[in-house]
Amino acid sequence: GDYTMAVVRGGATHILGSPFSVRAEAAQPSGTMTVATGVQAATLSVNQQATFSVTVKDRFGNLRTAGNDDVRVRLDPGSIVVAMTSTHSGNGVYAVSYTTPKTAGAYSVRIAVGSSAAAIGEQLVTSPYPVTIAAGAAVASSSTLTASCETPCVAGSVISLTLKTADAFGNKAA
Repeated sequence: GDYTMAVVRGGATHILGSPFSVRAEAAQPSGTMTVATGVQAATLSVNQQATFSVTVKDRFGNLRTAGNDDVRVRLDPGSIVVAMTSTHSGNGVYAVSYTTPKTAGAYSVRIAVGSSAAAIGEQLVTSPYPVTIAAGAAVASSSTLTASCETPCVAGSVISLTLKTADAFGNKAA
């Protein structure tokens, strides 16, 4: 913030130019103090937009309000660097969105913060966040139906049918 600093000599006499206008800015982003909220959504599906927010602070707990911080997201297993966007709202909070992978399963969302001026990112101490990404809805083009019977199938014989449903990306669908 903006402050006024008075420098006095002998208890009462200001030095030349005193008082001075001083601006204090936040230090570099800190993974220890930065907080992410909404990462663990109740339901995520494959190839879907997921959103959460990150409040970036320095090591002293000051909000980083300049809007020049990098927020990065990676998914494990596989160290998947996801296509993502982050938008600064002007108060140290970034709205982050990314597209979930096309493969259903259990993942860990890792979040790191850094400054555009410093290429080094620092992972949030609360990271990683566990998320489960579910298969999408079953689609006919990815599902299969198989029949088994004695060859040739004869009218009145017992036929066993097996339906294997899958979403558009080949994940087993319920």
